[in-house]
Amino acid sequence: SELNELYFADMEYVFSLTPSQEGLYAQYFQSTETKTYQLQSLTRINKETNLELIDKSVELLSLRHEVLKSAFTVLKSTGAIKQVILDNRKPEFSIITKDESYNQETLDKLVTEDAEKALDLQKDSLFRVTVIDERYILFHSHHIILDGWCLPVIISDLQRYYGKLAEGVSVEEITEEIQKEVTETTSYAEYANWIKKQDTNAVTEYWQNLLSDSETS
Repeated sequence: SELNELYFADMEYVFSLTPSQEGLYAQYFQSTETKTYQLQSLTRINKETNLELIDKSVELLSLRHEVLKSAFTVLKSTGAIKQVILDNRKPEFSIITKDESYNQETLDKLVTEDAEKALDLQKDSLFRVTVIDERYILFHSHHIILDGWCLPVIISDLQRYYGKLAEGVSVEEITEEIQKEVTETTSYAEYANWIKKQDTNAVTEYWQNLLSDSETS
């Protein structure tokens, strides 16, 4: 099949987009070079950190949140847009180190340069983490996989995994905990498939009836 040709051994599973994702993909499809709907968050590091442990913590995130391993593709035969979870796709982690002292202007420039890097929804990791001079962590993602509500959850999990690793808990032990959490929660794929099965006409009628008496300005 088309998907097997594209991803084959790397593909965990495939599912359809939610309505909001379809809208975001349509915006992206109009211009693949657009930086619209890309999210950034800059966090200051207030204590000495172990960069190797941050790297490992970022990898653990993709075990807990499968959406971070997403790719998006259009099937040539049908035109259908599919979200693919790739087993080997990991969040991108990088380190920027400068010799000179950082000032606000330097930091702003780096953040702007990061924002100017358009994401390819099929080829690129859609979640990247950059440590800047061991003073800041810059998170960058595409809105098609994360929104402003989700990002704090992701950052909180990163801090949790880093804290455990710093305490000497092994990657294997944390992985076991994550696997248990995953089995006890609804996956994004399950949510997307549930959305697809909903009666959109009934939903539209419900909101039309509910808002029929509302005043408009």
